[in-house]
Amino acid sequence: MFRGGAFRGAVIATAAMTFGIYGMIFLLPLLWQRTGLLRPEGAGLALLPCALVFFLVSQRSGHMAQRARMRLMTAGGTAVIGCGLLLLATTQAGRPLVTAELGLALTGLGMGLNTGPLMSVAVEAVQAARSGTASALINVARMTGATLGVAMLGATFALNGGGTAGFRAAMLTGGLVQIGGAWIAWRSIR
Repeated sequence: MFRGGAFRGAVIATAAMTFGIYGMIFLLPLLWQRTGLLRPEGAGLALLPCALVFFLVSQRSGHMAQRARMRLMTAGGTAVIGCGLLLLATTQAGRPLVTAELGLALTGLGMGLNTGPLMSVAVEAVQAARSGTASALINVARMTGATLGVAMLGATFALNGGGTAGFRAAMLTGGLVQIGGAWIAWRSIR
């Protein structure tokens, strides 16, 4: 299954996607609370732009993928997530809140654009008898990326002194991983 470039690209792009997203979702609310910008309830509510945009866009991503090319949806969506994380890297530990919210909305947009199409690419890249295995491997890639993202971006945050510098380093790392995942998707998904 991994010999096929499209399947391999979908797995790598999926892992890259969750690497940045889950690392960000782990760090940002804790940072908002630690700095006193938001209380726990407010930090949870402040994540809504990401979830809401994802929810709205993902419902249409299948139709959009039929009109646009699958390559554009998967690579473009991953790149948009990267842009959202890079925008978050420009903030002062999640401040100003408006800039952070825009970054969150971009990450939700990117996830909405590419989550369904990445699954479709993986399932269509293998024989019908292997479609269940392909789907399961995409889910493994999601969880692997998420686990590594939380661990590595959390470590990057800590190793860079926490606060603004640590958050900036973590979001830059996450954004660059997203851009790398987008490049791999662009090269491998035809």
